[in-house]
Amino acid sequence: MEQGALFNCFTIFGLYNNGCFRLFQVAERLSQPGFKLKGGILKKVLITGPEATGKSKLARQLAQHFDSDWVEEYARTYLNKNGPGYSRSDLDHILRGQLDWIQQAEKGQNECLFCDTGPEVIYIWSKHKYGVVSNEIERAADEYRFDKVLLMNIDLPWEHDPLREAPSLDERRIIFNRYVSFFQERNIDYTLISGSGLDRFSSALNSLKC
Repeated sequence: MEQGALFNCFTIFGLYNNGCFRLFQVAERLSQPGFKLKGGILKKVLITGPEATGKSKLARQLAQHFDSDWVEEYARTYLNKNGPGYSRSDLDHILRGQLDWIQQAEKGQNECLFCDTGPEVIYIWSKHKYGVVSNEIERAADEYRFDKVLLMNIDLPWEHDPLREAPSLDERRIIFNRYVSFFQERNIDYTLISGSGLDRFSSALNSLKC
């Protein structure tokens, strides 16, 4: 069973619910293989990496391409609501919110789900910023798994955002290497996504094909 095709389409409207975006489209399907599902079971794809690497854009693009859903990054909504200042204890709240949004989205009718970050982002940022990780975050990072992991490279230009904190290339390299170590230490396979614009999207799309 395969999910996905290339769409020649326009978007009618988007529906927002619990951080999950559904794109409804009028589309002409053009025959093209998508990525295969495991016996019809929901396949969760994680899009992750340091700040300003195009995670949200790619998650949205893939969801549109596969006529599916995506879960946005809860941290951005949390900080927009409560202000950019936060403490280490806020990271536990952000973790719970992210996992809740993913769990809610899993109840949908689609067989694939694209997740804009997971517990690993909170784990790595807590390590980087505070030098420690709470038991709750560490447990989630160690136990929660996705079917496919796309790690975004830091080859895109930095774009200023009031919620971003690590603009220097040296610091971005340090954080990126933390992601690589995180996945290697847990024997989690990942695909590195590089390039800009259409090349970045094509790289991600090709990584999902069987």
